[in-house]
Amino acid sequence: MAADGPLEKLVRLGGGVALLSGPLGQQALGQLLIARSTLVEVAGANVALAAVARHSNVAVQLAVNTVVPALVIETLSCKEERRLDAQRQRLERLAQELAQSTAAERTLIALQSVLPVEIVQALARNAQRLADAAKEK
Repeated sequence: MAADGPLEKLVRLGGGVALLSGPLGQQALGQLLIARSTLVEVAGANVALAAVARHSNVAVQLAVNTVVPALVIETLSCKEERRLDAQRQRLERLAQELAQSTAAERTLIALQSVLPVEIVQALARNAQRLADAAKEK
């Protein structure tokens, strides 16, 4: 399915929001029309419809009660998505390191996923000292 242009999106969202206030069958159609939209887009369509209806108080109330929370939710969800992506990349890196390592290295890599890096580095230094001491004997 081709992406909607700005005009098509505006018409789709406006129609969907307008249908949401009708009978059940129209509400279902309205839901289908706005299904692929973000909260901010739907909130903007609500405000636009209220402004067109010449109810300035309603438009201001909708802007404050709908658009602002939608923007906050959108921002928080983007922030959470970035955090999850960073965590996913870290786990992928650890999995690659694990696949290319020895048994001792695998243990350290596994510890990295649950312990702070400084502690794992200290454990690695101690393990290296013990290995060096064992070689000297």
